[in-house]
Amino acid sequence: MPEEQPKTTKAEFKDKLALEVSEDRMEARLSGEVPEGADRKQVQYAITEALKKSGVRYGMDAQAMRQAIEALLAGQRVQGLVVARGQAPVRGEDAAITPLVDFGAGVVGRVNKKGIVDFRDRGPIPTVQPGTVLATLKKGLRGEPGRDVLGKLVHPPEVRMLRLLPGDGVRIDDDGATVSAAVEGMPDRPEEERFVVQSVLDIAGDVDLNTGHIEFPGAVRVQGTIRSDFKVKCYGLTAETVEPRAIIDVKADVVVYGGIMGAVVRAGGNVMARFVRDARVVCNGDMNIDTEIIQSKLQAGGHIRVSGLESRIVDSHIAAIKGVQAGDVLCSRREATMIRIGVNPEFEKQYFANKRALESLVNQRDQIMEAVDAQKTELAGTEEELRHMIEAFHSMEGVKDREVHLTQINMIKPLREALKQGVAQGTLRLGEMVFEIQRLREQIARMEAVAPQGAIWLDVRGRAEQGVEIRTPRASLVLENTHQGFSAREATIQDKQTGEERPTVKLSRLRTTAA
Repeated sequence: MPEEQPKTTKAEFKDKLALEVSEDRMEARLSGEVPEGADRKQVQYAITEALKKSGVRYGMDAQAMRQAIEALLAGQRVQGLVVARGQAPVRGEDAAITPLVDFGAGVVGRVNKKGIVDFRDRGPIPTVQPGTVLATLKKGLRGEPGRDVLGKLVHPPEVRMLRLLPGDGVRIDDDGATVSAAVEGMPDRPEEERFVVQSVLDIAGDVDLNTGHIEFPGAVRVQGTIRSDFKVKCYGLTAETVEPRAIIDVKADVVVYGGIMGAVVRAGGNVMARFVRDARVVCNGDMNIDTEIIQSKLQAGGHIRVSGLESRIVDSHIAAIKGVQAGDVLCSRREATMIRIGVNPEFEKQYFANKRALESLVNQRDQIMEAVDAQKTELAGTEEELRHMIEAFHSMEGVKDREVHLTQINMIKPLREALKQGVAQGTLRLGEMVFEIQRLREQIARMEAVAPQGAIWLDVRGRAEQGVEIRTPRASLVLENTHQGFSAREATIQDKQTGEERPTVKLSRLRTTAA
């Protein structure tokens, strides 16, 4: 009789098989060999122990397992055999809004390839009729979560959700996929998700004693001049010129074909003009000036561009969060001209307010989610209890017992309806919060993009004279000499004596993108 082989002990299997989990935890690979004489049960047990040790509990491949067992029993070494695979998440689809009409609010000049505003090219003024479809929405589709080999959920990438928001003069269809004009007027898109159609007030001549002050909820088109000491308050404004002491308060864009002279202008959107003299202009968007800014104070939440070939800034204070581009920068005396780029205290205040609002909103969302889950659980229990009570009611024979039972059923029904209403309201609010949280996060990201040191530039295509002051959020520089064609931004330098780092305004060659 052949000599019986001694049985392999568990100790001999120790560290013979190893299971490697991939970095993304979506695969588990088996490697190793087993001692000679091992039987099937021992090999199966060894693989099971390797799976347990690695924490693999999902996506085991039965065929690969059998292949590994047979190879190991045949005395072969297994190397990197995939024995478990996770389930990848299914990617969703971002929402998208497709505009179908021209929203060109800037009926003044168009910016050409060189970045210069051509004030002679005013383009058509867009108007729409009732029923005109302004935009359509392709709704976002959420992805499906997957699961890794450790059994943990793998969330799909977050999709961008959008919705159409109601605005003045528009109608949104029942399924929220189309926005149409409800009135005749000028279409605008003040926010990514919001559309409006503003009625248009045409003034054939000037804003003067014949018209009086103008206060109008829609867009105002002045074919003449806004005369001295007159006020215009409206949604959007176009005019030929604006004279001294006029006061302009506009929710959207201001377009002046000629100049703004000695006036005060506030705009929630962009400002475009041929020139600005002795004026104060503030806007939340960009400011595009064609020829010159003289003895004025300008402040923009976006860029300020003085784009003409021989454009200039003279004895003015300019502040733009996203940067300044100019031809010549001139001053008649030291620090008469100051250019500030980058964030200001108001910007930082708004940034931190947004951060706090986001944190509060996320906390509210989590609390509502917990409340909705609790209500769903209670509702399921109430539904089950009610179902049993109704079944018992139908099986009862005594009238008195049925009456008592019916009373109990009628007492539970209002509780069930209240729970249903709570779940519905909570779910609706959670859906709204998805949009609110995404918009806040996007706004914070946009603000953070201009906050890092050195992210914002001053570009001077011509010359900047001695005495011009350049300010950044943490540094300032007064030019001691005239400089030709340069770009400036904030940077950090190391003090040669103390070794400490400090912010400074750094000048360099004019960037090619700004030339």
